[in-house]
Amino acid sequence: MKQRKLLLDVGCRDGKTCIKFARDGWNVVGVEKNPVIFKQAKNKVEKSKEKKFITLIKGDIRKIKLNKKFDGVLFNYVLMFMPRKDALGLIEKIYQKLNRGGELLVRILMFDDPMAIDSKKWKNLKINIKANWNLNF
Repeated sequence: MKQRKLLLDVGCRDGKTCIKFARDGWNVVGVEKNPVIFKQAKNKVEKSKEKKFITLIKGDIRKIKLNKKFDGVLFNYVLMFMPRKDALGLIEKIYQKLNRGGELLVRILMFDDPMAIDSKKWKNLKINIKANWNLNF
């Protein structure tokens, strides 16, 4: 049996992305700072078949000590909400926690992105992540 890779999902929101990656064969560590959204993630993950492959952590990723190395890291609309100095420091911290050959995916909104301009589109946001972690979109 193929060994599962380890993914760190920073800003895991309601847990959908964690479940998606777990379903695709990853072990996932999801981190969410917002306590209300974290509770949603916890409930959603607990109801999923993939819950044994997902660990959720409530807290600010800047303050969490990571004791593991990861094969992939997903920053899901997180860095844009922190000061530049913190974001750069966090990227450096996470880079040190990537396994050799590990991949980092950073998703942000740009100020002129239609989703940033029209917040109604947030409700319709769909994340399509390729099962093989192909970053060549």
